[in-house]
Amino acid sequence: MKKSSLLKITVCFITILSLIGMSSVYAKIGTGVLHVSDVGYGGAEIYQDSHGFFEVLPGVTYYIWITGITEFPDGTDITVKISCDDSKYPNLEVGTGAGGSLSVNVEPPYLMPDLPYSTTCTVHYKGSRGPDYLTIVPGGVSSVGHLHVIPELPIIGTAGALAALLTAFVVAKRKFAV
Repeated sequence: MKKSSLLKITVCFITILSLIGMSSVYAKIGTGVLHVSDVGYGGAEIYQDSHGFFEVLPGVTYYIWITGITEFPDGTDITVKISCDDSKYPNLEVGTGAGGSLSVNVEPPYLMPDLPYSTTCTVHYKGSRGPDYLTIVPGGVSSVGHLHVIPELPIIGTAGALAALLTAFVVAKRKFAV
């Protein structure tokens, strides 16, 4: 057999094995609806951007709960984890709870770690066996629930931070103008 034919067969074989392995890596989109609040379980939910991402700040405690879970029988112990696109925090198991009435509260409340801004995290849940399921956003048909770390300044907000930045540039330009 020629070396080029052997190389083609090897590449094809590795590709097939990779595709088979990847199918078990990705979580399925579940029926569980993600809810996030900074005032308590069942409280007013935090702001979601136009994509439905919950905007979160590092160092803030959030109450996370999932409703509408239909993948398991009532009373199943459910594990919830947060998977972020930051390599320091690839998978954080954040809590377990019994799926009473097909919902679960993440206990204890979740303290958002000091992640870089623009880090996006997905919230997964699973029973004692089987695959992970991704949460969906409230009112979403199949949009996956996300937590998105933002550079928000709680006192003045994003618009205030931008105005302060632009003012600083104008002042600096005038001060250092020749």
